[in-house]
Amino acid sequence: MTADTDFTPEQMEKYKKEFDALDKKHDAHLDVDELHQLANDLGYEKVSKEDVLFVLKEFDKDHDGTLNFDEFLSFMKLLRKAKYDNFQ
Repeated sequence: MTADTDFTPEQMEKYKKEFDALDKKHDAHLDVDELHQLANDLGYEKVSKEDVLFVLKEFDKDHDGTLNFDEFLSFMKLLRKAKYDNFQ
């Protein structure tokens, strides 16, 4: 099942590569440490692990303490919207 994100196939491929690169444990899930690395990679150096935990809880629909790829796509959709809204 893939999240309803309105991403193009090219964007989906890009996000899958990013997800796989962040997934250091190769378990198809991103944990708090891997998501914290994503925040740093995106330029949010001051984001704490507590902040990441808050985001994780918001997008972790299956409540397993990690983000699977579909949950990650939902998170990326929000990030894209926030970035778009800030430039209007």
